[in-house]
Amino acid sequence: MQEQRGEICSDDHQSGSELLKQYKLESSSGHVLGFIDSTVVTRSQQNLNIMACGWIYHLSNEISKLQLSGDGKNFSTVFREPRADVANGLPKSDFSLLSGFRTQLSLIDFPLNRGQSRIIQLKLQFIMTLSDGSIVRGSFPEVTGLILDEHLALGPSQAASASAPSLSSIDDFKSAREQIGNIALRTFLAGDNSLVFTASPAPLLSIIVVLHNRAELSLICLRSLLALKAVPAEIILIDNASTDLTPRLLERITGVRIVRNETNLHFLRAANQAADLAQGSFLLFLNSDCELFPGSIENALKNALQNHKVGVIGAKLIQVDGSVQEAGGVVWSDGRTIGYGRGGNPFSPEFSFQREVAFVSGAFLMTRKYLFKKVGGFSEEFSPAYYEDVDYCLKVRAAGYSVIFEPKSSALHVESASSKNREEPVQLMEQNRLVFREKHHEFLARCSAPNWQNILHFRI
Repeated sequence: MQEQRGEICSDDHQSGSELLKQYKLESSSGHVLGFIDSTVVTRSQQNLNIMACGWIYHLSNEISKLQLSGDGKNFSTVFREPRADVANGLPKSDFSLLSGFRTQLSLIDFPLNRGQSRIIQLKLQFIMTLSDGSIVRGSFPEVTGLILDEHLALGPSQAASASAPSLSSIDDFKSAREQIGNIALRTFLAGDNSLVFTASPAPLLSIIVVLHNRAELSLICLRSLLALKAVPAEIILIDNASTDLTPRLLERITGVRIVRNETNLHFLRAANQAADLAQGSFLLFLNSDCELFPGSIENALKNALQNHKVGVIGAKLIQVDGSVQEAGGVVWSDGRTIGYGRGGNPFSPEFSFQREVAFVSGAFLMTRKYLFKKVGGFSEEFSPAYYEDVDYCLKVRAAGYSVIFEPKSSALHVESASSKNREEPVQLMEQNRLVFREKHHEFLARCSAPNWQNILHFRI
């Protein structure tokens, strides 16, 4: 099932009639447009999971109900998701903005022997009930894919991982990255090396990085920031009383603002401290254990500049083994959270389109400075850390702004690198989950109960 992004650009050079012809679907009314952006099929033991994302709308009537099916089986479908690209790119319609859908079907005990391959051909059919009560039936063009024992080959792209990597493999990758980082750090400090940044006299963006030990990871993070040239920016480094080689590293950095705290204020208070010093109209909170991929800051900032109602932008976070850590966050009714896509393939289509989400991680969180001040920044009740980013995103949404996942922004993230042990972040998360649950009980009452097996339906 070949990956195709059906995104409609506002500067498309095609005429309206050509676009209508391109996206017109077979239907009983002849007035339905639609497109399947992506279809991903994964295998888990003997079960086959089919997931599809796309958009569909009727040219002259509102769709009140949509049912999708394939091979005689009904898919579980979520409809009326915002699709601004469709509304802006196609001939004007009152019904195109809320045309997005995502759908899923699980085939239990799907017969497939190890090593055996099978061609899957799927023709997704639809039955829509319009606002006037009439019924329209039709179908999307057929998609074809090849299932192997553990995944579906998606043409030039790769399929989603069938299962998340084991904890031991993540730890092995972390250990290897830390060893390489230490070699790079000691080599950097042994020579006549420096990191030279150019601070803008009138920054549009203030990049805030809180440091506490782990100098080897901080060096990797700061080196990735050297690629930022096109954005007028300043970098603010808050050192929370580091006792490793961080002070020596900071001596080799010019063109940034460095604040050395006498005690460890931890992330939350140090981040608020830096925001008070920031001169930019936008703030980017970036974890020191992140390595930015090229264009990530530029793409996030472009998003914010194009829509004044975007309050927060987050990135696709990649774990050290190359799998997804987070492509936007999901909040369950008990206050627990999960990164959508965790353990999946970062190139899979379902993790590769921009959308509104419940929250994004503070590892890469871009926001407007005036909005950060307006809603009170990171709330002190979540000190020293954890849940302050979720709480902040909910405050932003309550203020009338959106929280956006931007797939064109991405970073490699060494999760919980600053923690002393594995138990510490777990204890802090559970402690602050209870605070979060009490504070946002009304919001949580509208959330779904934890459903890890069917997370596709809860990614907003």
